[in-house]
Amino acid sequence: MTGNMSQDDKLFEEAFDLIIMLQAGNNTPQVRDLIQVWRARGPAHEAAWREAMQIHSLSGDLLHVPPSTDVPLPARQGLSRRRFLLGGSAIAAAGALLAVTGPELLLSFRADNVTATAEVKQLRLEDGTAVALGPDSAIRYRFTPQERHIELLSGMAWIDVAADDVRTFRAVSRDMQVSTFDSAFDLSQDASLLNVSLGRGSAEVLIAGNSEPVSPQLGAGDWLTLDVRSQLIEHGHRPADNAGAWQSGTLVVDGETLSSVVARIARWQPGKVMMTSRHLGNQRISGVYNLGDPLSAMQAAVQPRGGKVHELSPWLTVISTI
Repeated sequence: MTGNMSQDDKLFEEAFDLIIMLQAGNNTPQVRDLIQVWRARGPAHEAAWREAMQIHSLSGDLLHVPPSTDVPLPARQGLSRRRFLLGGSAIAAAGALLAVTGPELLLSFRADNVTATAEVKQLRLEDGTAVALGPDSAIRYRFTPQERHIELLSGMAWIDVAADDVRTFRAVSRDMQVSTFDSAFDLSQDASLLNVSLGRGSAEVLIAGNSEPVSPQLGAGDWLTLDVRSQLIEHGHRPADNAGAWQSGTLVVDGETLSSVVARIARWQPGKVMMTSRHLGNQRISGVYNLGDPLSAMQAAVQPRGGKVHELSPWLTVISTI
């Protein structure tokens, strides 16, 4: 979605936010009351609700929510492909939320080290490299006489590479590879974004599908982000000590997308955190957030952009525009 979203699209997206809350197993009196209040705001709200429910039924998983009879429904004009795609994205997101246990179990088998929610694990690798593995993260590594190789399977890590004049240290995060002999850097996977920020030294970054590293090399304070959906690369410079600040419980953000910031904070929040609005997630924010209180941190991040945080249960937090 773009910043020029129409009023109809906005209401439709809000309606799907509410449907996802229900589909995620939160058919509570509070959520039902929220839905009824929202639908009663006017004919346009009720029309958006009916259309969202009709599209949702195409997934084969129609929710049994009693229709409102006191609000007239305007004549239907059919379903556009644009709205079908928006609904499909929401359905896919909800389906992914309900099917996370299997992939997480598989990840734990692949990894050499994993962490739980709000857990930061300090590791010392065989070459002397120090790794702070962030919450809800997984990593594996391989060392040979020729190379040092580490793979961030999910989450985030601060990697302080031990000096070695012979063996390059390579850190891989999906489509991004960071190569160095002696540096310290932050590596993370946040929503669809792959991030690297250097706190010390220098490093080359290679993106999958490219034969040459990104130029120029990154130095202390430099950062680079790859959006794996659009393949857009962004880079810039900020104070070097901002990199890895999360280890001390502080998240420093400078012009990052809200979706990536929420994904990072969510590693300290019990249960699953789900953002239902792509338009909201694409907003850029800056700030300093306390990871010791992740719920308040998420609220502080999303509220200035019109978002709201709903802690529906100890296992699910939903961020939406309503």
